[in-house]
Parts: sequence; structure tokens; C-alpha cells
Amino acid sequence: MGPDPSRRPGRLRQAVHHQCERHRQVTGYALPSDVTWRNAYGVWQDGTRPACLAPLSSGQRITLGVISAAPVGDAPGGSVVVWIECPSRPIPRYPIVSPSSAPG
Repeated sequence: MGPDPSRRPGRLRQAVHHQCERHRQVTGYALPSDVTWRNAYGVWQDGTRPACLAPLSSGQRITLGVISAAPVGDAPGGSVVVWIECPSRPIPRYPIVSPSSAPG
């Protein structure tokens, strides 16, 4: 087994654990500090922590984009999180209001 990717420099010390209800298995993924994520309104974000993953919290329902990387040289292979999608929310809609003209 290779080095823990969450301990590499430039990585968040945060992990995502996935539980498969059917098989009662838990899988953990380390999150890179530069993971791309989609917010609740469908806008892709870079360089910030995903809003739907608060530190030291649990129970969030998210979608992970995970790829399997093959080992290369001394670098171990394994599953890598390449994007995160937060649960979607409806986009707020506000009525357009025209200012009333002042009597004059």
C-alpha cells in the first residue's frame, strides 16, 4: 500500500467517506485542495472548499467524480476524486418590479 494521499503537501486534511447501503461498505477518499466542485445552483467552483462539505460534519449527500489512476513509477495508483457536486437547489426567482412614478 502506498503513502496516504491526504498527508501529501498541498492537500486538505479532509476525507470523504462513502457508504454503500446495499453492501454495508465504507470507502474513504482524500480530497485534494484544488478539487473542482459544483455548487447548489450548478456553478462550477475552483480554489475553495465545497460549501456542502463542512469540516467535522457527516451525512451530506454529494456526488463524487472518481477515476482509477494506474501506478506510475514510485507513485501508487488508486481512486482519485476529480470533482464534487453538491445537491442542487432551485434557482431563486424574483419578480421584476418597476418603480412607481412619483406624483409631480
